[in-house]
Amino acid sequence: MPKRNRAVQAPEGAAAIGEARAIVRRLIEDDELRAHVGRAIELSRRVYERVGQAKQASKLLDDKRLHADVSEAHDAVRSIAASLAGVADELPTSPRAARKKRHRLRRLVLLTGVGGGAALVLSEGLRSKLLDALFGAEEEFEYTQPPVVAPTDSPGSPLSAV
Repeated sequence: MPKRNRAVQAPEGAAAIGEARAIVRRLIEDDELRAHVGRAIELSRRVYERVGQAKQASKLLDDKRLHADVSEAHDAVRSIAASLAGVADELPTSPRAARKKRHRLRRLVLLTGVGGGAALVLSEGLRSKLLDALFGAEEEFEYTQPPVVAPTDSPGSPLSAV
């Protein structure tokens, strides 16, 4: 039985090894990619040290240097991802990745429906706009009470007997 499991797992392992080799080859050959990786590591280390040295978490929110380092590290990581996207396009995709691509539209429709439903539940203004669009605007009117008629003394009324 273990031989069967190894045979099933081998192609996925081989694909991962092939992908890792392509990425390492790209790191060796591309000077710009290496520079981005080094910059991202350096900035991430600096951010980690600043966060570790902070005595109060509230001061981190106002630390402009920390925010600048985080932003630069983010840009460096995005550059790395953009550079490696070409490597990933050259490699064959796994069946699992193909399944994920097929379900993107379904996931988008589901998230849009859930988000729209939550917005309708939480926002009274949005609900009224939707109802106005579907059924037309409401007619607004003010209720006024009819005039009160004062009882009169007539011979057959119960008030005249008093």
